[in-house]
Amino acid sequence: FHRKDVLDLEWSADGLYLVSGSVDNSCIIWDMNK
Repeated sequence: FHRKDVLDLEWSADGLYLVSGSVDNSCIIWDMNK
């Protein structure tokens, strides 16, 4: 999880993953199948 505020969210073209970017300079790829 992010330790600070999330700045942006983007879905993958196939809709299976969500990518989140945060002010803590982290980027997480969330697998929506789980």
